[in-house]
Amino acid sequence: MALLNKKNLIWLLLSVLISFLTVFVIIYFTVTPEEIDEIKHLDIRYILLMILMMFCTWIVDTLRVHNLLSIMGERISFFYLLVSNIASHFIGAITPFQSGALPALVYYLSRRNVKLNKGIIAVTGRLLYSLLFFGIFPLFLTVFFFNRLGLNIYLRILAIGASLFLFLLLLGCWYLMVNPHFVELLTVRIGYSTVIKRVTFKRSRDKWIWRIIKEIKEYNKNFKIMLSYGTKVTIIQFAYTVMFWFIFFNFATVLMKAMGFSVDWFNVLARQTIFYSILTYNPIPSGSGVVELGYAAIFANMVPTSFLGIFVGMWRFFSFYMYVIVSGIIFSLTLKHLGRPQNF
Repeated sequence: MALLNKKNLIWLLLSVLISFLTVFVIIYFTVTPEEIDEIKHLDIRYILLMILMMFCTWIVDTLRVHNLLSIMGERISFFYLLVSNIASHFIGAITPFQSGALPALVYYLSRRNVKLNKGIIAVTGRLLYSLLFFGIFPLFLTVFFFNRLGLNIYLRILAIGASLFLFLLLLGCWYLMVNPHFVELLTVRIGYSTVIKRVTFKRSRDKWIWRIIKEIKEYNKNFKIMLSYGTKVTIIQFAYTVMFWFIFFNFATVLMKAMGFSVDWFNVLARQTIFYSILTYNPIPSGSGVVELGYAAIFANMVPTSFLGIFVGMWRFFSFYMYVIVSGIIFSLTLKHLGRPQNF
């Protein structure tokens, strides 16, 4: 049986192709052969450090899910959860909007008898705290450190827009989670709409509508259990979230050090915090093309122009392709133990 079905293989190839073409164009207009030769002599210690950082992000990310499952009374082996999380990362990397990662991890949890709604709570809870991070920090940085970030007028406008968008998205997600009646009403209206009636039978339609509503109610119940821990769970989850993004955003810092550039550590982290989540969420898997161009714009006045293309290409390799390669290997090695999510 093929590892990937045709649909996801096409998305993977499309993502790789767009990313390579974008990096090639940047390199073509910015880099000389002498500078490419100079990059060959990067200190191996920095390379090993970035590989270690990759595994650290996965460990921290797994701790986030493990903590939420523990709150709901689920006891899952950390190793199993780590492997499942890495495998689901590969699926997210080859699907539009990274949409495959969350349902894949829910599926893997179900293989250890974690109820569907609890699995959804764990993975969406993790997403909620990431939204909390991106809903607060970008807005804070944009308002209070506008001048220090040294952004041009176009990036300033984008920064303000991105910050407001993320903050409103956070409020919207929070409202839906604490007020399930709106989602229930929407489910009923869609389920009994003219279009759905034409393509379904009444008995099966009623069954699925009320099953969905039941899951929504159960989800809300478990979500309230998670919220009942109040400050404790928020502090733990927020600490893990900050740790995860701190490590991930320092790929650029380590790479700049490896290439011998001076590093304005605050600006490197602040600019990525403001723009990263907006850059990655587009229909092409993992934001290929948009991310490379976005990072070229973000670091244009922090990395010498002649090295900009090489820097973006190497950053993309360590922050994305290295993840895809390792997670893809683990995904393929663990299929017989974890099973494969449907349609993958």
